[in-house]
Amino acid sequence: MVLTEPGKKVFEELGSKEIRNLQFRSQWVFLAGKGVTIPDNIEREKAIHSNSKNRYSGWPAEIQIDGCLPK
Repeated sequence: MVLTEPGKKVFEELGSKEIRNLQFRSQWVFLAGKGVTIPDNIEREKAIHSNSKNRYSGWPAEIQIDGCLPK
């Protein structure tokens, strides 16, 4: 599935800095919500891009974000 231009704009409006850098097989996690404040101690976005040094036959390693979100 391809992420369309309107979809990318939504992620940018939510604060994504990586949405325009994603490539084929990039791993990406983005934590956000409209009207939600994410605590400063929680990483909001991570991306790992596919390259010749990937761990899993052309796929980057998994991404994890740790922390607790308030209700």
